[in-house]
Amino acid sequence: MNSNTSHPQIHTLNRRHFLKGAIAISTMALPLFGRDSLAASSIARPKEIPKDYPGPSERFLNAITSVYQQEPISDGKVTLNMPVLAENGNSVLLSVHVESPMNKQQYVKRLRLFAENNPLPEVAAFQLTPHSGTAQISTRIRLSASQIITAIATLNDGSHWAGSAFTTITLPACVEAFV
Repeated sequence: MNSNTSHPQIHTLNRRHFLKGAIAISTMALPLFGRDSLAASSIARPKEIPKDYPGPSERFLNAITSVYQQEPISDGKVTLNMPVLAENGNSVLLSVHVESPMNKQQYVKRLRLFAENNPLPEVAAFQLTPHSGTAQISTRIRLSASQIITAIATLNDGSHWAGSAFTTITLPACVEAFV
């Protein structure tokens, strides 16, 4: 073989390089489809977030995308009430109210709660019917750190509505996932 002959370099494609390329391509394509094309990017953020808040985890973004795919999520109709400061992350009280007449023509079908930085972001899901009377739930959840909680309501017409709130946790729960 002639020493002047050049051989093309062969690069192997591993999973990490593939994912980096896929993320780069999808990020470049976002402006082509608009802000509401990805469900997680269309959720409004609460105003009272600390400046040093790290933002949503990849687990949170994946959880929202796996449930809502490319469907837009509108801000409004959902009010999430929870303490601004919770002493213990093992049991944080919250309530969610959705503006809906809850009749056969218009009602909330499903209500989901997501915690941005929990090891498992989808922390609760509730099924509602017109017979539920009101579109309101109250519950307690575990939180691993100070973070944003998002409630997403799916109405019988297929629309999705969201509300978010930030809470500061002094004693975190769910720490076994980080040890």
